[in-house]
Formats: sequence, structure tokens, C-alpha cells
Amino acid sequence: MTNKEGWKKMKIGEICEIINGFAYDSSLFTDQESGMPLIRIRDVVRGYTKTYYNGKYSENYVVKKGELLIGMDGEFNIGKWNSDNALLNQRVCKLKIDRQFTTDKFIFYFMPKALKNIEEKTPFVTVKHISSKQISNIHIMLPTPPIQQQIVSELDALSDIITKKKQQLADLDKLAQATFYDMFGDPVSNEKGWEIKRLEDLGQWASGGTPSRSVGSYFTGNINWYSAGELNNLFLPPSEEKITETAIKESSAKLFKPNSLFVGMYDTAAFKMGITLTDASSNQACANILPNSSVSIVFLYFMLKEMKEHFLKMRRGIRQQNLNLGMIKKFHIPLPPLYLQTLFVEKTESIEKQKELINKSIADVQQLFDYTMDKYFN
Repeated sequence: MTNKEGWKKMKIGEICEIINGFAYDSSLFTDQESGMPLIRIRDVVRGYTKTYYNGKYSENYVVKKGELLIGMDGEFNIGKWNSDNALLNQRVCKLKIDRQFTTDKFIFYFMPKALKNIEEKTPFVTVKHISSKQISNIHIMLPTPPIQQQIVSELDALSDIITKKKQQLADLDKLAQATFYDMFGDPVSNEKGWEIKRLEDLGQWASGGTPSRSVGSYFTGNINWYSAGELNNLFLPPSEEKITETAIKESSAKLFKPNSLFVGMYDTAAFKMGITLTDASSNQACANILPNSSVSIVFLYFMLKEMKEHFLKMRRGIRQQNLNLGMIKKFHIPLPPLYLQTLFVEKTESIEKQKELINKSIADVQQLFDYTMDKYFN
């Protein structure tokens, strides 16, 4: 399969028609379900939209279910449209595949690496842009149709395994949520009448900090230093970047003890959370609490997770909606007795162990998927 004899070198523009979106009048956009669904850049990967357009449009810009889209600003992503017919907005393009050469699935698997290569080489001041001409000039090595199908089948099989395992994770999350609501009720309405406490009364709070990037040696240590975007697990894995003890002493960065809860404060990372199992630090986009004896840190994680949407409504800002440490400390939560918190944590331990095993399995399959992609498309 790795012998590429008979593979043909072509350009994307030779096997796909690239259709650019239209600049629709934003005054006619609405989030109400009226008019025609409108595809914006943020909708490309997720495959659905919450924006609608109430105006005239041409059928030339209608996207049908299953068609391939590319976001042309920021991160250059390819996605398959998974919803009903929608309009193609500006800075999004559609690929219309010539089936005599290849299939949508083969192009869908090929394009991410090619787009990432362009993205990494693209200079920018504010936001990166890619043109339809650049997309058209991407070179691709096309094997014969039977080999294309075999490659797609391999990647489909691995992708299906990952999808099913992620669904298992979602089901386990629902089980944990059901356990929480059964024991404590709706935390926002506090239907069971638990005592109300401010978050600042539950432990020591502080925000993180970032050592100066101009001192490269600060980032050569072994102390975990988290960004808010890394707060994706109940118990945090090692951070992407590490800092030194000197960085802690000479900068705004702080060292937090094990069993501290890190909470994201800014934009899309707001109220992402995770508990550190070691001494660790974070950047300034994280609020951090070391709990006192009145609360279980694992229980607090689940409580804040269930109240996340309630707290996100309190964000401030126009271009970017954020929270800050002072705001978070003033938030109120219902606080059941400690013995009930502990009982809940015991009930969720087995769920978390299952999730840990599934996450390990997903990582293994993802590694094999990435290797297979690299083998055929590098």
C-alpha cells in the first residue's frame, strides 16, 4: 500500500471546483429559526449553524448535506456539512468534487494536513487568511480508485472506533450528571434547599501568571504550567509547557498545591476546569482555589460544571466575554453537608476510572489514525 507507483500528481483545482461564499448583508442575520440557515466560519467543523438569513439569495450559494467546506480565516479547517440546506457565507468555500478523479471522503482525509501546512507558513497581523487560489494550487498524489477506497476504508474504521468511544464517554458523563441531580437536585434553583455559600468562603483563591517569554530559561523546568485551554479533564494530565522554580520566584506565576481546582476565565475557555494532582502553576487566564475543609474539591468541580451555563451569563465584554477572579469569588452555590459530598464522590469514582480507560484507548487509536494519515498523505 505504501508503494506509490501509479499515483498521479495533480492540483486540487484540477479535481475540485472551488466555490467561494457570498457577502450577505449582516443586518438581515438573526438567531431566530426563520429564513435560510447561514454557514459562517465557526460552523464549518461542527457542521450546523444557529444563524439565519432573511433576504434574497442565489441557488449557486446553497450548500447541501454532505458537501465539503473550508474555513478561510483563522484556522484553515475542512468540514462536512451535516445539516439541511444552508447558504454559503463569505470567507467559507465549498469543494465540488469531480468524481472521475476521486471522492469526497478521500479529499476530506487528505486536506487537513495540506491546509495546516499553508496555515503554518501564512504570515498575519491579526487573523490568517487563505485564498481559493492557494487552495486550488495544493498538490495531491492520487492513487488508483481501488487504492483510494482501501485508504478511506482504513481511516473510516479507525474514525468510527474513536467516535464510538467518545459516545461512551458522553454516556458516562450523563450517568454522573444523573447521579448528581438525583442526590442534590437542580443547583441553580436549589430545589432541595441546601445552604448557600459564596465561592470565596470555600478556600484560598488566586489567579495565575505568565513568566516573561524573553527569559527562555523560565520555560525549561518541570513544574506544570497550564493555560486555560488545557483544562479539559477532572484530573489534569501533565501540561504542555513547564516552568522552573526561578520563574515562580521572579515573576507573577504562582505555585499551587495538589488538589487545587483551576478555572478558566476568558472567552471560550471560561469555566473550563481541572484539578491538579501535583504542585502546579497556571497563566493569568485561570482562577485557582485550594479548598478548605467545608468542601470536597471533586464535588466542587461537579457543582461548578452543572452551574457553568448559569455563571457564563455573567461574563462581561463586547469583543470578548470574560470573567475575572473577583467575579468568580462572589458567585454563590448550594453546599450540601460534607458527608453527602463524599458519598457522591465515591459513587463517581468508578465512572471516572472507566472514563480514564476509554480516554487511554482513544489516545491509542488516535495515534494509529495519525500514523495512517501520515503514511498516505505526508
